[in-house]
Amino acid sequence: MALKANYKDDIFSGARKYMQVNNADNTKSFLDVTEYSQEGDYFGANEVNEMAAEINRIAEEFPSKDIYLTISNNWEGSTAPYTQNITVDGILSTDNPIVDVILSDSLDTAILEEKAWGNISKIVTNDGSITAICNKKKPVTGVRIQLKVVR
Repeated sequence: MALKANYKDDIFSGARKYMQVNNADNTKSFLDVTEYSQEGDYFGANEVNEMAAEINRIAEEFPSKDIYLTISNNWEGSTAPYTQNITVDGILSTDNPIVDVILSDSLDTAILEEKAWGNISKIVTNDGSITAICNKKKPVTGVRIQLKVVR
């Protein structure tokens, strides 16, 4: 579905002008009597609904998957880079997930998790697993992470 992509704004100089009209039922109405050099397009609920339907259709074509796991404090290697392989069912080496830490509700624990997360240099995807890599210092605290995979 092609959505309209050339909406125009009203163009006028000065302030908008309105005329007050007395109605037969003793109410008042206001008519826009502004002089426009260009009248803009209407944008209402129908247009918003069309856009939402198109966004939802596209989102169904590109499903996402959220994966939650813990990177423990068990690292391989005696010198940097330190690595840790974690099994992740369904992940592919071609995936490029968005990765972020999930901090604990406890302030003291969250501070340790932030420090540990700051030491993790990158996450590499493999078929069926990920590899966490620390280029400098290996964390002493485990961290929960979320991977959002969009294909």
